[in-house]
Amino acid sequence: MRLGYGLRHSQRGAIAIMVGVLIIPLIALLGVVIDLGHLYVRKTELQNAADAAALAGAKQLNGQATGINAAVTAAIATAAANASDMGNTPVAISAAQIRFGPTPDGAWADQGTAVANPTGMRYIKVDTSGIAQGTRPTWFMVVVNSALADTTTAGMAVAGAPICDGLPIFICPPPGGFVRGQPYFFADNPGAPVGPGNIGYFDPVPPGAPSLVPPGASEMSDVVCVGKTFCIGAGTYSSRTQAAFGKMEKAFNTRFGVYQGELKDKAETCRPDTNVKEYLANQVNWMAAPPGNQLGVSWSAVRPGTLPGTPPVDGDYPSAGSGGGTPYTQTTSSFYAPPSGYESYAQAGRRIITLAIGAPAACNGSVNGSGKDVPITGFGRFFMPIKAKGTGSPKGIYVEFIEPIAQLQASAPDLKLYR
Repeated sequence: MRLGYGLRHSQRGAIAIMVGVLIIPLIALLGVVIDLGHLYVRKTELQNAADAAALAGAKQLNGQATGINAAVTAAIATAAANASDMGNTPVAISAAQIRFGPTPDGAWADQGTAVANPTGMRYIKVDTSGIAQGTRPTWFMVVVNSALADTTTAGMAVAGAPICDGLPIFICPPPGGFVRGQPYFFADNPGAPVGPGNIGYFDPVPPGAPSLVPPGASEMSDVVCVGKTFCIGAGTYSSRTQAAFGKMEKAFNTRFGVYQGELKDKAETCRPDTNVKEYLANQVNWMAAPPGNQLGVSWSAVRPGTLPGTPPVDGDYPSAGSGGGTPYTQTTSSFYAPPSGYESYAQAGRRIITLAIGAPAACNGSVNGSGKDVPITGFGRFFMPIKAKGTGSPKGIYVEFIEPIAQLQASAPDLKLYR
């Protein structure tokens, strides 16, 4: 009995020793919970301020130096209207935290550089990195390591105009207007009513907004390749001289999984369609009478709802039972899939393109070259049954009319936060 008592006596103070050994890890754990929790709150405060500042600045961008300066002023004021420290300290940014760029991905320029070249600056980035409020002292982590006396965080946002599916191309309707399901040919060869041919190009931005395509520039083919522009409606725009149609051919045909020349590495931005099969039936001249056996699709498989007056499905289109076929009903063969290496980028509907429809004043042959007024009355959605033709004569695209729409649509509001 005395031996047991001695053993129990020898263990006195063990709890105190264990607490002493574990106190530092416990403090470190407390630091993670409390200090990092406060850091997360600070990051959220700075991110909210950056989001609000970027949106406020984007509203001021007008393609002019005054818009750049106004954007900086608005962003700084809006950031200050937000606060950190649980609402006690306004978020203080300066022009050093603000940049401008031609795309949501940059390249970014400071205020001075943007003021000197404001035309292409359509997006604003606000990054709170480096401001005093991004650094806060720790309460517990410094006990573990003096190097952890401070932690830093930041918020970053990019804002600008939203982007819509649509091409900076205008076409002129034939007498009587377009017929759903009928194919049309739009060529850049001389022949009226647009100079040259029946297809024209324009800068798809509202008057006074930053230009998307500079006059005479070859950037037009890049925009056609991506297939997205600003969300515009009916109005008057400025014409642009197109690049040689050989470049346009390459841009259009990325939708069929064909990547040539400077576009060979552009599959991520110029996506192929999930179906790259060509449908060769009923190619007709633009001004020809409607063919007796029109091309047709089951529109409900391409977009929601049904459309009255849909033409019958042509025998050369895929069959999908009594309801008719669609280019998206057959995908079991490699003949329908993009080439190897491009499958992960494929996107259904890329062969459905949106073109602007010119008013009579744009279709009288006076629009030839850059800088001419192009009145647009609306837009039309078309399906590309075959690849564009960039060699021989005529050069152009065959398309099948789907439906008219009043304006380009996007799911984003007037201004969009990109990150």
